[in-house]
Amino acid sequence: MPKTASKDPAKPTPNTAPKPVAAKPVASRAAAKGDHIFLVDGSGYIFRAYHALPPLNRKSDGLQVNAVLGFCNMLWKLLRDMPEDNRPTHLAIIFDKSEITFRNKLYPDYKAHRPPAPDDLIPQFALIREAVRAFDLPCLEQAGFEADDLIATYARLATERGATTTIVSSDKDLMQLVTDKVVMYDTMKDRRIGIPEVIEKFGVPPEKVVEVQALAGDSTDNVPGVPGIGIKTAAQLIIEYGDLDQLLFRATEIKQPKRREALLENAEKARISRQLVLLDDKVDLEVPLDDLAVHEPDSRRLIAFLKAMEFTTLTRRVADYAQIDPANVDADASNKSGASTKSAAADGPAKAAGSSGDLFASPAPTAKSGSKGDKSSSFKGTPAALTEAHADAMRKLPFDRSKYQTIRSIEALQAWIARVPDVGHFAIEVMSDQIDPMQAEISGIALALAALMVYPDTPSHPFMGVALRFADKVKEKTDGGVEIQVYTTGQLGSQVNMLTGMQTGIVDLCCHTSGFIQTLYPKFMVVDLPFLFKDAASAERMLDGEIGPKLLEELPAKGIYGLSYAHFGWRVTSTTGRSLATPAEAKGMKIRVQPGAIYAAMFNRLGANPVQVDLSEVYLALSQGAIEAIETPMISMAASKHDEVIKVITKTDHVYNPGVMMASKRKLDGLATKYQQAIREAAHDLRADARATIARASEETEARFVKQGIKIQGADRTAYRTALQPVYDQFRPTIGAELMDAVLSQAG
Repeated sequence: MPKTASKDPAKPTPNTAPKPVAAKPVASRAAAKGDHIFLVDGSGYIFRAYHALPPLNRKSDGLQVNAVLGFCNMLWKLLRDMPEDNRPTHLAIIFDKSEITFRNKLYPDYKAHRPPAPDDLIPQFALIREAVRAFDLPCLEQAGFEADDLIATYARLATERGATTTIVSSDKDLMQLVTDKVVMYDTMKDRRIGIPEVIEKFGVPPEKVVEVQALAGDSTDNVPGVPGIGIKTAAQLIIEYGDLDQLLFRATEIKQPKRREALLENAEKARISRQLVLLDDKVDLEVPLDDLAVHEPDSRRLIAFLKAMEFTTLTRRVADYAQIDPANVDADASNKSGASTKSAAADGPAKAAGSSGDLFASPAPTAKSGSKGDKSSSFKGTPAALTEAHADAMRKLPFDRSKYQTIRSIEALQAWIARVPDVGHFAIEVMSDQIDPMQAEISGIALALAALMVYPDTPSHPFMGVALRFADKVKEKTDGGVEIQVYTTGQLGSQVNMLTGMQTGIVDLCCHTSGFIQTLYPKFMVVDLPFLFKDAASAERMLDGEIGPKLLEELPAKGIYGLSYAHFGWRVTSTTGRSLATPAEAKGMKIRVQPGAIYAAMFNRLGANPVQVDLSEVYLALSQGAIEAIETPMISMAASKHDEVIKVITKTDHVYNPGVMMASKRKLDGLATKYQQAIREAAHDLRADARATIARASEETEARFVKQGIKIQGADRTAYRTALQPVYDQFRPTIGAELMDAVLSQAG
């Protein structure tokens, strides 16, 4: 069970800094079918409360408390207005933790343009969390995640248990969670938000909301989306094409030129946007769902807090409901005027005999109060509390010493310093020759550095050897100043995510195929035109000449440097039993194709049914009959063991399948010039190594396949080229007539 803060009503917690987890409940009760879980978006409540009331200052010391008062009023109304048949069995108030989340690492500009919280609101954050604890409710927040992610996880767990969930919020980002078991409730408008309300807002059911948001973006959170596409258009597209992947896959079919070009040019932005808006419902929760069970609260503790804050009207309301004379309850010493942020809390009052303190029980008769706010509560914050909170957070920053490197030159030190802004924090460990700080001399400085390189296949792929030799060459050329760790995409994520990783600086180096690059830079599809090159020499002559480097010159605008070209083998078509020697034989075939609009167009033109399946899932799809064919190089088939289910290989050799060695622009620019040059030189050397290695491995793989009994046959390339000529015309506007004609003149 996760650690939780001690909860003793007789000893309120000092008002120093927000606590990371909820107070431990009096009792835990397993959530089950028939239970009702209430999840309150506390962060949304805070800002609503702040803007709902004018500046109010505590009379005794000028402490501004308008947000605290508004929050308490809203929470009290929520608890008191619950109907008899809709009361929660489990309830929690969930906050954002003011730290960087995984979304900022994925997309640094996420919420970057948001202004900071108002100066007069910041000191109230800790007091609001104290208020939640005074209400005897779990106060939850978790580092690395937004409140929405925690809400999504709790809602999923509740649904799996058969319980229903009410999310108290009007945030549109939470509407993706709505089901027949999960509803939202907007307290300000007293409005229930179910499936019909979500459809009314987004034009699609809740399970498709993320797809619509990925296209439309969100200016509030700086989610890019696709320029020119709003909610209405996005909904129409998702309804027509089913989901974002299929839409981007079939983007060339869209008739409107501007919309088509926008989707092709911003496909990667749409994919990033989907990751940003998709809530993580698999958070490793610090406080289990069962610990959110509603229990009998201590009304006297709440009254003590309210008296300390000098909320006279609300104090009277709570006292009336609980049938307690507020004069018999002392103000909470830890929160009243003059309390020290570091002093021990004063003991709270004893609970009066005969008072139930049940905030969820029917109220006792009481006179109505006409006041909506405490006029006597009249801000000057407590900087000491903020300073202490920030200092404590800095002390808790994690450092993984197992990943430190030793820096041996001024150049390497300068390169590391240049990368500090990308990391956001750093640690230095200094070794000295003696203990006396006045006489000691520094003998070494250990700094944490790491460079990641990926390539798109499995560890058994022949390119692994190429990548490892590249890493060794970089280490040699930099005298150990730069070390590269090599991974496959299966180890760091899907193939599609690698380009995003390059742009955001998560991945430093990558060698990826042209089919994926064209999703980021559509003109790059020129090298994937079907049956363009008659042989490898023609392809390499074009790539190594004037055209290849010019294509790479466009990548820095996307946050990526193109360093050199490699080769991953000619793409062939392989089936579980069907022959594809002629174009006519492809009709009706369900085939997995590489991402990139041109691949879908190619096989659509042949009458086939092209689909996208991640490489890691192809084996299962083939073996279960979900697809009957793939188009990929033979060495990739061997590395992924597709040859165990493939029966016929047709050597269509329809695409040369170049790879591009790339570097994250931010990462490479952060290195010393000498290291940048070393990496570029090593990448240039990689070109010949990759081509020779892949050519040799392709011959060996084909020979092995023949011995295994796999039928390998040729194809009528002339007939294929004729059948696919319309594809050239289709993509000429996207590629550009000048570029296409230049490539055709050199293609052989």
